[in-house]
Amino acid sequence: MGLRVSTLDPNLIEVKNVFDRAIAGIFIVVSLLLLYTLRTAPLKSALFPGVVLLVLIGLSLTIIIRKVKERKDLFVNFKDVIIVFLLFGLYIILLPRIGFLITTVAFLIVSLFVLGYKGSKLKIIIISTLVALCIYFIFANFLHVNLP
Repeated sequence: MGLRVSTLDPNLIEVKNVFDRAIAGIFIVVSLLLLYTLRTAPLKSALFPGVVLLVLIGLSLTIIIRKVKERKDLFVNFKDVIIVFLLFGLYIILLPRIGFLITTVAFLIVSLFVLGYKGSKLKIIIISTLVALCIYFIFANFLHVNLP
C-alpha cells in the first residue's frame, strides 16, 4: 500500500508541482536548442533525434498543462523556478571548468534546498552524491561517453 496523496503535506505537494513544471520547462528549452542544432545535420541523421525531441517537448507540455489544471496559481513560487533556471545556467558554465561530479552534486544539493526539500542535510548530500555517481557510471561504462 502506498501513501495517499491526501495524506501528504500540502507544502510538499506544491514543491513537487513547482519542481515538475521547472523540469518540464528545462526539457522544453533544451529540446528546442537541440532541435535548432539538428538543422544542419543530414535528414537521415537528424530524423530519429528530431522525433525524440518533439516527443519530449510534447510530453513536457503535457506535464505543464496537467500541473496548471491541478493548481490554478501557476506562478505562486515563480521565484523558485527562476532561481533553478539560473542555477542550471551556472551549472552549464561551471561543468567544463570544475567537472561533472562536483558540479552535479553541488547543483542537486542547492536545487533541493531552493525547492524546499524537507529532508536532513545529510540525506540531501547522500542522495545528490548517489544520483551523480549513478549518472557518471552509466555514461562512462554503458554509453562510453567521457564526462567533463
